[in-house]
Amino acid sequence: MSNEDRSELRLKGLAAAPGVAHGTAFTFLERKLEIPSYQISEGDKKDEIKRFEQAVLETRRQIGAIRAEVEAKLGKDEARIFDAHLLVLDDKALLDETVSEVEETKHNVEFCFHEVVGRYIDAFSHIDDEYIKERVTDLRDVTRRVLNNLLGQSDHTLAKAEGKKI
Repeated sequence: MSNEDRSELRLKGLAAAPGVAHGTAFTFLERKLEIPSYQISEGDKKDEIKRFEQAVLETRRQIGAIRAEVEAKLGKDEARIFDAHLLVLDDKALLDETVSEVEETKHNVEFCFHEVVGRYIDAFSHIDDEYIKERVTDLRDVTRRVLNNLLGQSDHTLAKAEGKKI
């Protein structure tokens, strides 16, 4: 290995934990979801809504499982962060608006959900309040999980990363 290869490399990013770590670094890039957009027939509206309901239920199950694992490993206080995620899935206005969007526009549910959530995020992003900004992050996380479930995709997470973890 040449001296060039041994030079110090400073990386800037988001810390997962405080302190200094030595070891192999990797870059975690979240892939952009491709949201399909297509028209559905009048007869397919019920199926689209059913798919949405199933995706919300599956997302609730996934978040519940993660919450339980975090609680078992780190404690109740640390697991409470996932309560906000579950509350997003209980937001009747968000769910009802998505269903209405499907019924009115006759677009596929992934597209409608993405559009409705986009309006919420846009509105919340203009509010200068730290609590609301945290809720936007929760909304984005839950939205991604619901969309992955609708699209039949799994999300690549840091938990699935290969190799030693600190």
